[in-house]
Amino acid sequence: MFPTTFSDKVECLESLVGVRTGCTVDEQHPFWIEDLEGVDVSKLAAIAKPSNPNGKDFARQLINNASRQMLGDIELLLNDGYKMENIVGDMCSTCSLLPVYTVNAGIIVKPVVATKFRKWRIPKLTILADVTGTRTIVIDDGVTPRNYNVNLTAGTLMPILLDYSTTEKSAKISFSDPTVPVGQVSCATPTSCGCGGSPTSNNPVHITGMLNNIEVSTQYGFLPCVTVQCSYESLVCNLLAQAPNIFGLTLLYKVGELYYDNLKVSDRNNDSVSYNEENKEEQKKNYARLYWAKMKGTSGMSGVNKIIGDYLKKNRADKCIYCESKIVQAYVTG
Repeated sequence: MFPTTFSDKVECLESLVGVRTGCTVDEQHPFWIEDLEGVDVSKLAAIAKPSNPNGKDFARQLINNASRQMLGDIELLLNDGYKMENIVGDMCSTCSLLPVYTVNAGIIVKPVVATKFRKWRIPKLTILADVTGTRTIVIDDGVTPRNYNVNLTAGTLMPILLDYSTTEKSAKISFSDPTVPVGQVSCATPTSCGCGGSPTSNNPVHITGMLNNIEVSTQYGFLPCVTVQCSYESLVCNLLAQAPNIFGLTLLYKVGELYYDNLKVSDRNNDSVSYNEENKEEQKKNYARLYWAKMKGTSGMSGVNKIIGDYLKKNRADKCIYCESKIVQAYVTG
């Protein structure tokens, strides 16, 4: 039901409301669009736009649109007192690559910044290999391996620009062809910034070597530049996982508001669209009221804003979160 990776915060939210069809018997969601009174796939098909081939597709579009609007509202609540850092670690390896060649070898990169909202990037690699021509390097975070074709000149340091990013805890870097000979990494000291060794306050990344797919202390073949960022996607998805039913019901209300808004403006000509005009507007306003009651809470019930506030306070020691509001600051230090 809930995504195990945090690549897309919209996907995290969308997963809270499903669409029932004959093929969804194995799907699990806290809520279904059919939980809205009077809504089913056939009625959705009756008001679907020409760009939607069927009712299920239109339902998914409504859920996606509602998710994006709700995420904008969540972002406002996230920024009430607390902020997220942008970058919490940035380094390029200061080690050297020596023309001492080994096959089936590479490195393992591990960010060590104390945060659960990490997203890190490798914008650049410097490579030394004893081969000329195009070869493929693989960066594998244990979830989604990515391949990059690189042009090499034997015995020459080759800087390569990349667009790699992941939220996983580590990634292995090597050639897809294990017979490619790669140079050996040499560092001035075992704890210098970016060259492996024990993590320090000046070293946001720990790098080790890999030989025959086994982790070793000696590094081979690659000198990375690494940027450790704070992932808004990870924060949102972690938040949703804390209370999927509350967030799911809130999203369902937003879907209901958009459903009746689309019903009101549809240019289709059928019984579903011909539904009482006053009632359409009333239902739209009713779902909007329900939505904001869930988002902001009521006198007798906590809302999404309380869940967000409590979660950020609980994680205020995280390197990615800092307090900006004087009121919250008093709570933190008082």
